[in-house]
Amino acid sequence: MSFYLSGDEVEQCRLALRQGVQLVVLASRLRISGEDLARLLGIPADQPRGGAADAELDLWGSEQLQAVL
Repeated sequence: MSFYLSGDEVEQCRLALRQGVQLVVLASRLRISGEDLARLLGIPADQPRGGAADAELDLWGSEQLQAVL
């Protein structure tokens, strides 16, 4: 089956992914599969999104930044 997303929808999806919304959640809202949405967005379907969740928490990062400033 062929799916189409407008440019605005693609940008909204990419913004939501950057904000940490899961691909499968977006796909379910659009009533398509996660694989189809990933293909339309040009991203791998199995790659986790949301850099903040994957990044390590640096408890002393603010002190290091203050030292630089």
